[in-house]
Amino acid sequence: MELSSVMADEDSILAEHVTMNTTSSISSLLSKDLTLKEFEIQVIQHFLDKHDRDVLLVAKKLDVGKSTLYRMIQAGELKVK
Repeated sequence: MELSSVMADEDSILAEHVTMNTTSSISSLLSKDLTLKEFEIQVIQHFLDKHDRDVLLVAKKLDVGKSTLYRMIQAGELKVK
């Protein structure tokens, strides 16, 4: 339910925000030996893919500066194409 509240665009949680296999996905992601930076990149890339590369929306949803995301894109850490 916590993930559903993060995935929701509005104040209400809808059916599409609830993922039943989240535990295995999170366990799979957490079982990898990633640095915090690599984990951060994967999370941000997931949101960029989910929201059609809308940098401003992703910056707002993740509470990160849009200039940070643009800098990561320019450095090749994130893909927007």
